[in-house]
Amino acid sequence: WAFHVSPWVPKNPPPPPAPAAPLAPKFRGWRAPRRAPPPRLLNALAVNERFGWEYHRATTLFALAENRYRADGQLDDEALAWLQEAAALCDRYGIEPWGARARGLLTSLKG
Repeated sequence: WAFHVSPWVPKNPPPPPAPAAPLAPKFRGWRAPRRAPPPRLLNALAVNERFGWEYHRATTLFALAENRYRADGQLDDEALAWLQEAAALCDRYGIEPWGARARGLLTSLKG
């Protein structure tokens, strides 16, 4: 029996990837710059404020805060203000599904 090597199998396999541990010190202090909020959400917030649409304003403020939280894993002062304002609007106007989400995120941030 003859052993046949397929021409599609490489004769020399690729080398294993380099270990990541030597690269870790290079990235230890690195942090991505804070991302700006999506322009579409800022535009929506401006329209909501201009027309006095409090429900949409609350949900847009929550979306801005949630977007920052998903991107950074935490909220800076600006995003925390958005979230607190969204929770206050939801409490004032009885927007319960969104109010519960905003309060839940605030609670999870406090610890």
